[in-house]
Amino acid sequence: MRQIAILFISWFMVAGCGSRVSDSGSGTYSALADNEARIQACRTDLLRGRNLADAHYQLGQIFQGSNSDNLLAVWHYQQFIATCDGADPRLPEVRILLEHAEKKYYQQLQEHFDKAIDSDLALKVKLLQENNQHMKQWISRLDRENFALREMLLAQRQASSPKTPPAPAFQPAVPPQAAAAPRPPASPAVKMVKPSLTHQVVAGETLSKIAEIYYASSDPAKIRLLLEANPSLKNPKQLRVGSVITIPME
Repeated sequence: MRQIAILFISWFMVAGCGSRVSDSGSGTYSALADNEARIQACRTDLLRGRNLADAHYQLGQIFQGSNSDNLLAVWHYQQFIATCDGADPRLPEVRILLEHAEKKYYQQLQEHFDKAIDSDLALKVKLLQENNQHMKQWISRLDRENFALREMLLAQRQASSPKTPPAPAFQPAVPPQAAAAPRPPASPAVKMVKPSLTHQVVAGETLSKIAEIYYASSDPAKIRLLLEANPSLKNPKQLRVGSVITIPME
């Protein structure tokens, strides 16, 4: 008889604890002060293996409401569906919430990838611009080296050409009667033509840039020298692409 009484008391205590565990659920979570307290209570229940469906349901709603943890909301909704009773009235609502959370998560992923693509495109444009600037500097240096090579070849050619001494002028004997005859007017002196080069204008060039290439200087005297050699130029800052300019040698 005594053993029966002890068994009855033990069964009563277990039944009471079970009723307290079953009573702990969504109503208990909603009575807490804030989301942090609710999250802590739900995680404690999950670690102890009690009220699994209620805890997953509450955590899914909390994380979905924050709009930044949709992946966690998806996982908790999936766990709710896996652990809840098939007759749970919240099941249709959770399926709709799960679909909405999945869409929000995929949308956030797409926005993240779009920002990454835009960032990569801006980086590629910047690299192309820097490469273009380096190419321009390289072409300018090649032009200066080409001009120096032309000057060196011209100097070598002039130095190697043989210089013939001028022939002595023949002075015939003038008869006495012709001495008083008037001399014909002297022919005008032949103007010496300075050697010159030609340059074909490319896009973006001005007289200053061309003077920098051939004279290694863009001071006003060099610009004036180019203008005098090319009287057809109207605006030294706007040159027609493809036109040929005469470069006088100093």
